[in-house]
Amino acid sequence: MNSHSSIFNRRLYSSLDSVHDFSFYHHPTIDSTQDEAKRILECEVGNLEKKYFAVSASQQNKGRGTNGRKWIGIEGNMFLTFAFPMEDLPVPVTLLPLKIGCVMACTVKKILGKSSAKDFSYKVTLKWPNDVLIDEKKVGGVLIESGCNTVNKEYYFLVGIGINIVSTPEVPSVGLERGRTATSINDFLDEACFKEVKAEEIAKDISNQLYCWLKLNTDKNLDKDIESSIVVEEWKSHVNNWGKKLVLRDSEDSFNTITPVSIEADGQLLVCDKFGKQRLLSADYLL
Repeated sequence: MNSHSSIFNRRLYSSLDSVHDFSFYHHPTIDSTQDEAKRILECEVGNLEKKYFAVSASQQNKGRGTNGRKWIGIEGNMFLTFAFPMEDLPVPVTLLPLKIGCVMACTVKKILGKSSAKDFSYKVTLKWPNDVLIDEKKVGGVLIESGCNTVNKEYYFLVGIGINIVSTPEVPSVGLERGRTATSINDFLDEACFKEVKAEEIAKDISNQLYCWLKLNTDKNLDKDIESSIVVEEWKSHVNNWGKKLVLRDSEDSFNTITPVSIEADGQLLVCDKFGKQRLLSADYLL
């Protein structure tokens, strides 16, 4: 949490933009966009100008990843939390991580597609459920948490998204903080194009995509089964690790490998372990 007063004060923000029906708050630096979103909920729900809101930052001092791990907040990279009421989610909660991954992968592909360099060769893919990879190196990740206003009991999803734009953090290969080797957008763009890439604008673009998806489904009352199928098929279009051996990060056995086989309709991953036995994963992290 930030050290300033818990009373919400618009002057704390360097900018405030209202895009469609959500509010966008940007900080030059912050401890955690997730914690700030929770604070806004605690202080402002019932008085929020917009139903949805987003918090972004140019630098994050106390960011976190899955299972309490650190998310290194180097200045110039993108840090975003998009908040929306749980009741507005148009698919089962198990599919939300997949949808977020699809939005991120499409955004990264769009950014890299602006490069004028003709000799750049790269592949943007997703690793279950939503790590975004460029040539098998991690460029972005997601942390989904919940928040609630104790007055009106309205529960929110807080979708935390990080994308390496300028710098590539060093990720340990062993120990509790181990993870996949990282990369950044900067590694794949020519200098002229890279100068046009702004983390705050990327955060706004992702927020707008999520808003439009939620708004379309709530306004049109679209069939949830159909929308769920669309999310699964879209996610599958970004994946290329079927049949590849991956490691379960939180296992004490570094050789505890599994092989992705297929994705279930509810977003669970069907895998085959090293003994040939199949099982479903719902919350495991793969390296």
